[in-house]
Formats: sequence, C-alpha cells, structure tokens
Amino acid sequence: MSTTELLGKVAAQYLKDRLSEDESGGTARYLLDCLTAEQAAAVAHAIVADAILDPLIEIKLPQHFVERFGLPVETLTTERTTFFRNAACGKSALLLANTGDDEEQSLKELIPIGAPQLLSHPELWVDAAVVGLPLLDTHKTWWKQALKGLVEARPISLESYSEYVAATRESISTQGQPMRCALGYALPSLRLPRDTNYFNALNDKTSGHVSRWKKLYSDAFKKRACYLVKQTPTQNLLDEDTLQDALDKVQDNIPVDCQSQVKRFINAPSGWNEAAADLAECEWEAVRSLFDGLKRDKFNLGKATLDFYDELDPELLTDEERDYLDRLIKRKTTEPDDEDEQFYGDHRLELKDRPSLKARWDRFIYGAPIETEDAPLVGI
Repeated sequence: MSTTELLGKVAAQYLKDRLSEDESGGTARYLLDCLTAEQAAAVAHAIVADAILDPLIEIKLPQHFVERFGLPVETLTTERTTFFRNAACGKSALLLANTGDDEEQSLKELIPIGAPQLLSHPELWVDAAVVGLPLLDTHKTWWKQALKGLVEARPISLESYSEYVAATRESISTQGQPMRCALGYALPSLRLPRDTNYFNALNDKTSGHVSRWKKLYSDAFKKRACYLVKQTPTQNLLDEDTLQDALDKVQDNIPVDCQSQVKRFINAPSGWNEAAADLAECEWEAVRSLFDGLKRDKFNLGKATLDFYDELDPELLTDEERDYLDRLIKRKTTEPDDEDEQFYGDHRLELKDRPSLKARWDRFIYGAPIETEDAPLVGI
C-alpha cells in the first residue's frame, strides 16, 4: 500500500464516519484543506472506489490541480471553488478542494478535511494499515497509542505521518517485525535514525500508555534528529572537519556496511538531504559513535546486572524488575529513560557491592565524567 493510497483510504473513512453522524438532511460541503494535488486525487480515487461513498458524495476538484491523476471527468471542474459554496447538489455531500490563499477567506464556512482532522484519528490510520496483517488486537492498540504519542510529541506533517504508518506496515508485512520493533525500524520516515530496538524500552503494560510513547518520540527528536542535519542538540553546527576527525577515531567501530553512508554524509552539505536520508537507514547504535566520539563496547549492562543479582541474591529483584532488565538487554541503548533512572535509584546501594558495575550504571545514567584541571590556588 503506497503512502497516498493509505491517506486516501483514511480520508474516505473519515468522510464515511462524518456522514453517518450527520442528521441534518441537507448537503454537507467538505473542503480538502491544504492537501497536495496527489493527496487530493488519492482521496477522490478512494471515494469513487467505495460502493457506499460514491453514490453519496459529489466530487468537484479543480481540473488544473488534479487532471494528471486519472480521475473520472465528472469529478473535475473548471469553476473556482467558491462557485460551489451555495451551488445545488442532489447528493448527501459535496467534496471540494482549497488550492490557494486567494479563496481561503471565502471558504471558511465549509467543513475542512486536512492534517488537523486526519491526524486526530489514529484509529483510522491503523484500521486502514492493518488490512491483511496478522496483528493481535493488543498490538493494534499499541500502534494507535504510539501514533497519539507521536502527534503529542511534535508537530508533524501529514506527508511524514502517512509515510511513517506505511513504512511501519511494510516492516511488519515484509520483514515480520513485531509491533514495537516495526515502529523503531520505520523511524527514518520521520527523519530520525533507525533504531529497531528503541521502543523495546516499553513492556506490554507501558505500551498502552500514550505518555510513554510521547516521551520516547520527544527524546528521539531532541537528541537524535539534529545530528542528521549536522547539528548538536544545542544547535551547534557540525562541520566536515569535525565529523572527519570523529570518524578517524571511531571508524573501526562502525560496521562495514554503514561506512559508505557515513562518508557520503560527512562530505554532503548540512540539512536534510539524500545523504542524511541514507544515513538514517543505518541502525543508530551502529553509527552514533560518529557523533559522541565514544567507541561502543560489547559490555551489556542489563545482562551484567542480572548476573550480579543471580550471584548476590535473586530475591532482591521483583518479577517486574527482571522483566525490565530483560528489555534493557534487548534495547542495546546508551541513552537512559525514566525507567532506567527508577531502577538505578532503587538499587544503587546494592550495586556498590560491585564497584565496576556501579561505575557502569553511573556512566549510563549520568554520562561520561568530564575531566577538569583545578586552577592553582593563589594568595595563600
């Protein structure tokens, strides 16, 4: 299913739901608001192909706007959109399109269908995307909650949102990715680095909480998206020389199949471009050492902690904490979240029994220590 096809199905279902709620008896007049020509045409195609909607909705889209998309001639018009504000219509609804600011003021009384309306109904997107997928109802719920969290985390374009949902579906259908992994694998659609294990920070319970998804998406946009446009989280620019120096230090740590993307990225201009998009397709943990200057080691904090407690006293961990550590093992991340900090706070005294492990936890939670030289004392 293509991105525009998906959007068309979602908008068609949105219209179907609105018409089923409309008891006015008159003609409802809807306006495709600020959609691209391709998106507007996809909505029209979805309506024409729907046996329920086609007899109910009359479509009149500007011919110059969508004529190249193969719509039936009766759906096209050479009249301005304002002509249809009060034009007679024998069907339950009339669908128009806003293609320019010059008519916007005159079309305010029409019912808009645009990004705000469609993005507020994640259930429509998931219901359209899951067709043909063997997903459990629980996983569909997680998907809907994730999309709510995404919209709450950051303003997002309808195009990016559509691409993300379509890419998540593709990851499930062609690669067999489980739900949380599919959402991490599809992150490049949002101009974020791919991280298949990113959402494994959630368990089956917390995957139902919008706030947890929102936090993870917010962190990804704040702490990772900036690097793909050659900026630090504090908006300092990363120039070619700086990145090349970093690569010289960590090149052996970057997988061979990602090195060509890294080199193209370093030589490319700043901003989102083809080289940045290619780098986003690499797993984040494989390339992040380019940006933090630290080599990733093979030490697994979650496994080492489980081993420590198995030796010390297995009863010191609850079942929930063991589940957390199992997920920490799979995440393979170096960025702590609230659950990591909670575990550390609850067990920091016990971890002191193994100073090397405690030091690892300190570095994970607080970051690498910054070495300074004390200024010499004067006047003493």
